[in-house]
Amino acid sequence: MEAMSLYAVAFKLLLSLVIGILFGIERDLKGLQEGEKEDEAHFGGVRTFALIGLLGGICAYIGILISHPVYIYGFIAVVLFVAVSYIIEHRRGGKLGMTTEFSTLLTYSLGALCLIGPIQIVIAATIILLFLLSQKKTIRRWGSRIKPAELLASLKFALVLLVIFPFLKSVEPFVWQGITIIDPFKIWKMVVLISSVSYLGYFLTRMVGEEKGIAISGFLGGIASSTAVTHAMATQSSQTKAKQVQTSLIAATLFANAVSFLRALAIIIILNIEFFKIAWIPLVAMTVICFVPATFIAIKGHRSRPAGEAGMGVESPFRLKPALIFGLLFAVVLLLVQLVMRYAGDMGLYLLSLISGFPDIDAITIILAGVAGSEVVMRVAALALVIALGSNLVFKCLIARIGGVYFWKNTAFSLIITLITGLAVALALFLI
Repeated sequence: MEAMSLYAVAFKLLLSLVIGILFGIERDLKGLQEGEKEDEAHFGGVRTFALIGLLGGICAYIGILISHPVYIYGFIAVVLFVAVSYIIEHRRGGKLGMTTEFSTLLTYSLGALCLIGPIQIVIAATIILLFLLSQKKTIRRWGSRIKPAELLASLKFALVLLVIFPFLKSVEPFVWQGITIIDPFKIWKMVVLISSVSYLGYFLTRMVGEEKGIAISGFLGGIASSTAVTHAMATQSSQTKAKQVQTSLIAATLFANAVSFLRALAIIIILNIEFFKIAWIPLVAMTVICFVPATFIAIKGHRSRPAGEAGMGVESPFRLKPALIFGLLFAVVLLLVQLVMRYAGDMGLYLLSLISGFPDIDAITIILAGVAGSEVVMRVAALALVIALGSNLVFKCLIARIGGVYFWKNTAFSLIITLITGLAVALALFLI
């Protein structure tokens, strides 16, 4: 065997030994933290785990030399050793648990993988497993905070992202006379994109907590759904006559809408960086115009909402039905954009943006980012985007009417000024 190969083998065996030492140290520290006496007999310590890790590496190396899976026999031997030790510990009345035992099997497996697998995977797996073992209390605390609905929603999101999405990658789009009638993969990709943003926004809200202050609540609520925040705050405003409470609700609504423009910019950055170079100007202007009164009103309404006030109404990190509805809406708008661009030109696109942006801006934002610069001139797409955003702001002004005259006047005034600013900047860019 060549010298370099010997050095490589020595390094991999040393790595298997180090992995065992790390697992042994973690288990010893955990025992001390749980009140176990230093001289108390327990299953495995640093030396035991180090030897088990090295055993895995040696068995794998022997298997390479004789072209036989010797490491399987070694694994069986370790399993028997762990089982016997577990039975003896149980009869002595020791604590019943399987974490240390499974850590032993993982140590052996990682030691063997050092010789027969990619080193990067071994190192990554070791870091992840050690983190999981060392953060027992933190993980339990996270687990206790997860609601059944959130777990179910996460499983649905995993289904959408990891099962359906890769499957649709091989499905060809249906094209008729140069017009894409339906493109399943493209549609589902946008469903995943929007769902991911809402999913992240929801859990950021849960992690930080709405009780941290009105600014954080509005910002995080806007990431998840500015329409949901507007509706929730208007509903709460209709249930109180206290101006201080209503002022805080108005600030939260404006913060959420300011963040919705940044959310649209984030989508554009992902899909079309060239379109972002022109679209950011009106969208940032709208963000600033909406953010300034929100900050002023938040200061006027003090630092946070009164204790006991309800949340923003973002109930679930991921719901399948709204995601499917969005996918259907996206497919319809995508088809209409192609027909409009072929038969109606720019004016038809503006009208379509006005109509489709009224209930939701995500679909038209994604489509305009996709066609800007290729099928549609950048300035035309930017103006169409602002028209869609403006249409959506008008819709939110109508929702704000639920909150009473004071809530409606202050919210609608700021949103209308934001709309006028965006249109003015977009028109200036279009005429330049």
